[in-house]
Amino acid sequence: MDLQAAIYSGMTSDTSPSDVDAFCSADRCEWDSYTTLAICASTEDVSGRLFARQSDSNITLPEIREDPPLGKGARSFWTITQISDYLSAPHILQSTVTIGDVYMVFYPPCDNQSETRGFDRWLEERKDPKNWKAFKGSFQPCLQTLKTIYLNATTATNVLETQDNLSWELIGGASSDPYSNGSFCYTRPDGENEQYCISAKDMREIFEQGIGPLFKGTGSFATAGDNYFIGDWIPTLATDIIGNDPVVCSPSAGGLHGFTRRLDNIAASLTNAMRTSPNSTTMRGTAWTQEQYFEVTLEWLSGPLLVYFIVTIFVFTTMLGSRTSDTPIWKSSPLVLARAMDPTNGMGALETERKEAKTTTVQLRYTGENWYLQEQVTQRRTV
Repeated sequence: MDLQAAIYSGMTSDTSPSDVDAFCSADRCEWDSYTTLAICASTEDVSGRLFARQSDSNITLPEIREDPPLGKGARSFWTITQISDYLSAPHILQSTVTIGDVYMVFYPPCDNQSETRGFDRWLEERKDPKNWKAFKGSFQPCLQTLKTIYLNATTATNVLETQDNLSWELIGGASSDPYSNGSFCYTRPDGENEQYCISAKDMREIFEQGIGPLFKGTGSFATAGDNYFIGDWIPTLATDIIGNDPVVCSPSAGGLHGFTRRLDNIAASLTNAMRTSPNSTTMRGTAWTQEQYFEVTLEWLSGPLLVYFIVTIFVFTTMLGSRTSDTPIWKSSPLVLARAMDPTNGMGALETERKEAKTTTVQLRYTGENWYLQEQVTQRRTV
């Protein structure tokens, strides 16, 4: 699983389960709902637990074990991560297994009346922890039930159910370091004994090598001054929460919603990476193809049959009329060709020509160069 690529995808774009393309050789494919191991994210506003440390006046949270990251100037925004620590194995955990937590502590540019803090208030009010905000985000393994449909060369996958409050069993691993070769496993209690496991080592790598470095940095902001960021992704994270200008109160600032959206994108991207990893299981669905069928009834044939009947009548009527009408004889018989060159042939009707043909004798003669017909008159008839 390419952790960096997956996390960067979640940091730069909106990610969904539909980003995993399905393979379908037909026009439409459907899969029955299936359950997969996933990564879920949860967030909460923990601003009420902020306090100022007496030793250095840093605004922090009691659960944060490390000092805030160093910044350039007075910090107005900082984020830090903490990985979860499980010390013994094997055991049953009756609550959510957390991979790690992300904390964001910042001094918002908006006061309680949703107005921008002026220069005269910026430095003074930032000393009070009540004027600060803090968000906490957590990543944990979970199960998701998905439904996938492939139609018109597009894959659509929807999340039908998410189970994130499960009891995970840490199997294997040394008691001193359960992350060495242990795995967190969940067995479905539906009688099928279907088990879902994620390596504890992978969980640590996801956080320490992927999420941890991204969510660690500071930002120093001041009205009528310069803004400084330490950390490649800190400007992006600050924009998600505070807005484009970190010293101006913006009604469109994302706040907790922006923080949640960013973590959900990362979790969805990690889940997609797990679904496409070499260890994933291929799900087989049903392929549907489109075929054309024609239903023919006698009522539908009545129109074409009527047209055929009328055309047939017209054909035979035309043939009969041509024989009984005064049609030029050269259109009716090849006999006229024998006397067509004689201007005094007396031809006027087909019956006359037939009688004339019976009393006319012709001979096919050869001149030495060509052949021709020569009439042999045996009886002269005056017309």
